[in-house]
Amino acid sequence: MANVDQFEAETELTTERSGLLAAPSQAISKVRETIDQPGFRRAFPTLLASLTAVAAVILYISMQKPEMTTLYSSVSESEKSKIIASLQNMGIEIQVDPVTGDLLVPASVYHQARISLAAQGLPEFSGGGFDSLENMPLGISRSVEGMKLRQAQEAELGRSVAEISSIQSARVHLAIPEKSVFVRDQTPPTASVFVNFKNGRKLNQTQVVAITNLVSSSVPGLSPSNVSIIDQFGNLLSNSPDDPDQALADSQLEYRMRLENIYRNRIQSLVTPIVGSGNINAQVNLEIDFTRKEVSQEIVDPDTIAIRSEQNSLKRNCQKGCSWYSWCYFERTTPRGNC
Repeated sequence: MANVDQFEAETELTTERSGLLAAPSQAISKVRETIDQPGFRRAFPTLLASLTAVAAVILYISMQKPEMTTLYSSVSESEKSKIIASLQNMGIEIQVDPVTGDLLVPASVYHQARISLAAQGLPEFSGGGFDSLENMPLGISRSVEGMKLRQAQEAELGRSVAEISSIQSARVHLAIPEKSVFVRDQTPPTASVFVNFKNGRKLNQTQVVAITNLVSSSVPGLSPSNVSIIDQFGNLLSNSPDDPDQALADSQLEYRMRLENIYRNRIQSLVTPIVGSGNINAQVNLEIDFTRKEVSQEIVDPDTIAIRSEQNSLKRNCQKGCSWYSWCYFERTTPRGNC
């Protein structure tokens, strides 16, 4: 009885194994039958060509680089490093043109990149300069072209002024009148420069003159006297040609402060070796008399030689209890032949 049961079990196991082996063979036979059909043989070349074309398109798309467009072209190297780091943190692809140094991003994320950078305040000086003139359409009117050119000049001058270490940002406004065919109707151009200082920084008079000359030399026909420089506090930094007294007062104040610094440094250099460094604090206040006096006299004496012009100049520095000195300058010009 046991032998019969064992035989039946082996028979069932063999049947199951033969069924498992028969399934793949049946599938292969069905595939062969399908391939052997005349209709499939006729359609097989077309099907193979279609699959090959689809695979080629997928491979081309995967290997094709995205179209790159210029994000910024006229930024400093420090600004470029900040922009590259910011976009890489956002996962946006960015490249640097090896020839021009422009920053390139995929065209599909161009606006997203600019908006994201603007939210971070990058770049700090992003006004359109001469690079904005590259995409000007054909057929543009002369008035619009002149306006675009003026805006580009203002942006480029603002960037140049902002490169000074004491200035955080700068804006330049140009007032360039249209040329007239009549010489008498010519109006000179003018310029205004607005500067925003860094914390605790300011411009000295030499830097103000340098900015004035920079702007006036960049615009044809612009005189340095027609350039006004204003800071974020509303102070006029450039000397106004309409107020010579103010210019004189500024020069006198600068002269007094320069002398005070010279005397203070001298005092500190003399006393420091005696009391030690950091143990002295010297302050110097000078009172300088800038009074000028002009006297005109008319003397009629027919027996003396006529004097064409006479000029006297006297400088005196004197205080009670101290030594004083005086310096006189005398010039007399007489008519030729009457010396």
